[in-house]
Amino acid sequence: MQKKTGLAPLLIRYNIFLMLALLVVASTLLSDVFLTPQNLWNVLRQLVPLALVSIGMLLVILTGGIDLSVGAVAAIGAMVIAMLLPHLPAQAALGLALGLWRRSPPARCSAL
Repeated sequence: MQKKTGLAPLLIRYNIFLMLALLVVASTLLSDVFLTPQNLWNVLRQLVPLALVSIGMLLVILTGGIDLSVGAVAAIGAMVIAMLLPHLPAQAALGLALGLWRRSPPARCSAL
């Protein structure tokens, strides 16, 4: 089998990087604030939840326990958090009390 040479095989192989570069260039030309440090920081902060879920999914898939319900669980978790936000002080106090109780010596002994 002959190895293809030239520009076409490189473009086919690395097309995702080419598209990313084109997207960055187009966004930079169309917006004055795209390459500002604040915008780049916002983009990175928004990628963290996706990266964490992706790493978790990678581990699940590598161990052979294929589970594709992560998106649904993340959506339900976000919905529950959004519903609890108006009651944050009460929920935080309850969480603190349960956390302190859980770390107490009687709770540790009962878990054994």
